[in-house]
Amino acid sequence: MTIINHDDLPFQKGYRSKIFSRKLVDETISAKECQLWEQKIPVDGYIIPHSHPTEEIITLLSGQVEVILGEEKTIAHAPATLFIPPHVIHSLANNGQEEISLLAFLPTNNPQVIYPSPPDLVVWD
Repeated sequence: MTIINHDDLPFQKGYRSKIFSRKLVDETISAKECQLWEQKIPVDGYIIPHSHPTEEIITLLSGQVEVILGEEKTIAHAPATLFIPPHVIHSLANNGQEEISLLAFLPTNNPQVIYPSPPDLVVWD
């Protein structure tokens, strides 16, 4: 059994999205088939439109997030779980008044991120 103490892992700033994230589960703990990420989206933060060739599960732990999933746009309030099918373009935006906390699960240890258009690098403080 492996126990991951979240506070032992630093958050990193997103490169293409205005988020903070840290990998909780990946090959460094011998996971062969999945990854789990903890992410925080600050007020006015976002995850840009993208897709994956695999399913993705996002569990919203706190806050509310604007979700665009394909052609659908909605607001999800914590606690909630989003199931995202393969190849569906999706994005998240924090238009609320508090930071969003979530977990993102991918059933592969080598997740591919596909952008509908070339993304710019994000420079933010």
